[in-house]
Amino acid sequence: MRLFINEVQRTVASFSIPAFGQTEESLTWTIQNEGIQQGRIEIVDYPVIFDDQLFFSYEVASGIPVLSIDEQGQGNFLRALFGRDTTFFYNSMPAFAVDFSAFPRYNLVVLNGLNAISPGLAMEAQRYVEQGGHRLAHRCLHLRAALRLRISACLALGHRKLFPAHRAI
Repeated sequence: MRLFINEVQRTVASFSIPAFGQTEESLTWTIQNEGIQQGRIEIVDYPVIFDDQLFFSYEVASGIPVLSIDEQGQGNFLRALFGRDTTFFYNSMPAFAVDFSAFPRYNLVVLNGLNAISPGLAMEAQRYVEQGGHRLAHRCLHLRAALRLRISACLALGHRKLFPAHRAI
């Protein structure tokens, strides 16, 4: 089996499959470029030659944009986690001045240490998740019971799972 990425052979693997059997193989390679990558896996299984190639593509992002919505002074440890890693483009906003129109530009929106969530923020965060975004509620230990019920209702309606406030990341 041979793996090609952008028409360059990247790895080779050998394996055998008994008659009427199956096997699972793994191929590893180092990603060298950002952008869309074209891949091809070739398997020689003579005399059947019409299905010897599997084509695929994937995109490698130059970075992962992360937004943290913080209570005043709460974002220092997230800045330390994401801010120095070139894999991430980290930005933070105070909870009292959230630019909801910026949500679609981020792969992850973190609700960090919020004591309360305004109805507008709750609605926009829900819309963001419905459109495929990822949301994390972190260290929101002081949320009112009503907000916890609202989150439970969102989960019951099939929205993506939220991490519990007590889980460390």
